[in-house]
Amino acid sequence: MNIIEREHIDIKRWNKLVVGTPGATLFSHSSYLDSVAENWCVLVDDDYSNGIALPYSIRIGVKGIYTPKFSRYLEWLHLTEEKKYPSDLLEQLQFTFKVASFSSAFMFHENFKAVHVYQINDGLKDYNKLSNRMLKKFTNSSFYIEESDQLNQIIDFIHTNLSQKVPDLSDTDFSRFNKLVVSMNSLGVLKVMGVYDESKSLVGGALFIEQNNSLLYLKGACIQKAQNDGAMYALIDAGIKYAKDLNKIFDYGGSRIPGVRQFFMNIGGYDKKYFQYQWNNSSIPVKTAYYVKKILSK
Repeated sequence: MNIIEREHIDIKRWNKLVVGTPGATLFSHSSYLDSVAENWCVLVDDDYSNGIALPYSIRIGVKGIYTPKFSRYLEWLHLTEEKKYPSDLLEQLQFTFKVASFSSAFMFHENFKAVHVYQINDGLKDYNKLSNRMLKKFTNSSFYIEESDQLNQIIDFIHTNLSQKVPDLSDTDFSRFNKLVVSMNSLGVLKVMGVYDESKSLVGGALFIEQNNSLLYLKGACIQKAQNDGAMYALIDAGIKYAKDLNKIFDYGGSRIPGVRQFFMNIGGYDKKYFQYQWNNSSIPVKTAYYVKKILSK
C-alpha cells in the first residue's frame, strides 16, 4: 500500500471507493475532506480497492494525523467483502506520522487511547416520554417544519448557536463549516429543513447529509421560543422519518457533550462505539515546540 498526497490522488477512483464501501460515511469523500481538513492524504492499495483517508496538520514541520472538526472518525474503506487492512497498520502510520490524535471507526490495534460513542436510530428504540411530550407540544404550537431553500439563513442560526455552545470554534472553523455545507449542497446530498412560524418567517432549521446507508444530522438550531415549543425534537423527528422513507439508518452525528448525547438518546438513539488513537514519537524538543505551537495556533 502507498501513501498518496492529495494532489496525486486519483479522485474519481478514491470517491468510488468511498461510496462503494458498505456503511461508509462521507467523512472520507474528497469534497468533505477538501472542506474541513488542513491537509490530507490516503493510504491505499494500487487498485483503490482498500484504503484509508488521513487528514493531517503540520506543526513545527511535524505531520500529525487528526480528526477534523465537523467530522467524527477515520474509517477503513474496502470494495472487497471484508476489510483488508495491513496487520502492521499502526506501524505504517507511525513511520510516516510522528504525531497523532485521531478517532477511528474500527479498532485496528489494541493500544487505543479511549472509547467514544455516537448515536444512531434504526427503528429499534422508541422515543421516551419527554420526547413524545415535546413533539406533541410542537404539534400544538404555531410552528411548522418543511423543506427549505433558505440555506444561508439557517447557516446563520447555526453559527449563532455554535458560537454560544462551543466557544473554542474559530473563524477558520466557521469558514470550513460554510465550505462544507456549500460542497455537500453542490454534491446533491444536502437535505435542508426549516422551522417557520405562523407568519411564514424562518425561525430555525437543520442540515442533513444523505449517505449511502444513512442520513447524517450535521447541525441545527432555532430561536429560543421555538426550542421551548419542541422545535429541535421535531427537526430530529423529521430527519428520522425522512431516513426511514429512504430505508436508511439515521445518524445523529454524536456528541461528547452529556446534555446533547442525552437529547439524542431521548429521541430514539443508542450508542455505537469508536476508538481514539494517540501517539507522539518526536524528539523531546520537538514535542515541546509542537504542543506550544498547537496551543498558539488554536
